[in-house]
Amino acid sequence: MDVSDVRKSCLLSFDKGWTEPTREEIQIMLQAAGFRSGEGGEFLGVSRRGLNRWTTGEKEIPYACWCLLCWKAGLGMIWDQAGS
Repeated sequence: MDVSDVRKSCLLSFDKGWTEPTREEIQIMLQAAGFRSGEGGEFLGVSRRGLNRWTTGEKEIPYACWCLLCWKAGLGMIWDQAGS
């Protein structure tokens, strides 16, 4: 799986109808960003346990963290896109 498997609605700005990513989409983005194990949590400023809660679906990933993760994966600043 790669970033093309992430729904387009997850890549919109919040005010343009952002849809929260699934746990699988979060895992795809972490992989696309080149993170291993807990590295994504370090980058995003959350604990390994916090990151695990997102990737298991126990908790929702905050929009700001998702934006940073998308940026790190090379998708640019999704919060600044027109939603096309």
